Amino acid sequence: MRQFKFLVLAMSVGFVGAAHAANSGSEFWFQPKDGQSAVKLDVATSAIKIEVKNLDGSKYSDAEVATMPMILSYEYGLDDKNAMGVYLDLGSSTNKSTLVGAPTNEYKFTGMGDFHLTYKGDLDGALHYGADLTLGMTKAKDATSSKNGSRNSGGLAVEPYIGYHLGSYGIKLAYLLKMERTSTNQGTPEVESKTTGGNALTLTPYYELNYGPGAVDFYLNYVNAGDSTTTPTGGTSSSGGALTKISLGASGNYELTSAVALLYKLEYTSLSDMNVSSAFAKASGSGTYLGAGVRMTF
Repeated sequence: MRQFKFLVLAMSVGFVGAAHAANSGSEFWFQPKDGQSAVKLDVATSAIKIEVKNLDGSKYSDAEVATMPMILSYEYGLDDKNAMGVYLDLGSSTNKSTLVGAPTNEYKFTGMGDFHLTYKGDLDGALHYGADLTLGMTKAKDATSSKNGSRNSGGLAVEPYIGYHLGSYGIKLAYLLKMERTSTNQGTPEVESKTTGGNALTLTPYYELNYGPGAVDFYLNYVNAGDSTTTPTGGTSSSGGALTKISLGASGNYELTSAVALLYKLEYTSLSDMNVSSAFAKASGSGTYLGAGVRMTF
């Protein structure tokens, strides 16, 4: 279940920062101007399916992850080139795992995700840079057959990025660095675990099309994530969670007025080289993502 929770968290935050109105010369790199505030509410639904095989190639299980996050964010323009922001999300996810010849097991994760602080910088509308700081201040709770798990990570993380926009084209490079995370199995007796690793590199080239009242970005998103290592108190360490994720999508906005914009995102994702554990072959999967939102500036 720990590897599937990693996927749930990755999918649930995918919509944040993806669709904006064109305030900074580019839809993709929106940030509020000097003294301007921007409030955004996003809702989304995603579904992924994963197939796990034994080392001999025979099928071991199928897994499904369905996630429905709601994300609220606020940004403030410190000046025309720098902005700070915060965001948090509420929602739920349902993970179903079906072993060959066995009934389906269902696990749920609910509640609030991590609190995030963001910084965005803009150099003449071309060079962009910034960072996303994740503040997981409380222990994460693993789901059981009778208890819901939590959606927070249980630790800190930072994701600096740099990007460039020229004309209708652009690219973004980001690296997610995760600190130690703490979780509990909610069992009797309760066992606490520490998790390290799981860092991820993301590369996103895109093409932007402006169409008058709005703009749409067509993008390719490549993510390469490393293994996480989990060590329960008094127990043996285990590793897993590495994967390659390639997504094709479109995100954009439609401006109702100069202060109100509707947002949207559609995405198809392919997952490969997923390390469930050393006892299984590398797993694979695919999924879809649909998001919509509204943003007000004032």
